[in-house]
Amino acid sequence: MFRKMMMNDGTPSVEEVLNDCRINEYLSFFKECAEDRKKLDDMVGKVDSKNTLGIFLAKVNKLKSKYKRLKKMEDELHKRGV
Repeated sequence: MFRKMMMNDGTPSVEEVLNDCRINEYLSFFKECAEDRKKLDDMVGKVDSKNTLGIFLAKVNKLKSKYKRLKKMEDELHKRGV
């Protein structure tokens, strides 16, 4: 009985702490992507020349790579059952 109590003292395991860190990192990065997306949504109406279109498309490509990273993070969380 004493051993069971010691094994379940309410202290999170290393894996639980790491999972919490992964979740927090994912949520933080998700918020960053959402903010970037909002900026792009605001910017799209201001595209009026080839120059501004080029700038806009460069930012879209940058966001696309962020979304790929976000998807990898999400897949990793699902793989771990978090």
